[in-house]
Amino acid sequence: MATDKIVQFNSDQQRSEYEKLKREAIGDSAFNLEKKWEVQAERNLRGIELEKTGRIDEAISLYEQNVKERFDGSHPYTRLAVLYNRRKQYDKEIRALKKAVRIFKDGNKGWYFANRLEKAQEKVKKDYIYDRSERKENI
Repeated sequence: MATDKIVQFNSDQQRSEYEKLKREAIGDSAFNLEKKWEVQAERNLRGIELEKTGRIDEAISLYEQNVKERFDGSHPYTRLAVLYNRRKQYDKEIRALKKAVRIFKDGNKGWYFANRLEKAQEKVKKDYIYDRSERKENI
């Protein structure tokens, strides 16, 4: 969404003046949407860095914020599904995938997330059936 070239500012005043002119040029709602997208993209980048350093809970928190705000890119949904799967928190994985399916209902991303959701639900169902049969044998 952000279409500006990278602009270097010498001061906060220069940044403020630039943002004021930009807001006047494109309108408040478009300016606010672009700012929101920039914040969300920065969260994703920060989440990636946190994952690399093993700070998974913090990364999850950032991705969850983006999902809550209905971020329109696939990254936070994919990462949450992967991270929750690794932790065997399948209910949370399925929740993230369901949200992704709602966001990306049309197109390839929608199909991708629907397919992952179906596989996650099948795994949970198989694990449940296996656990029940194992309990019966131990009785």
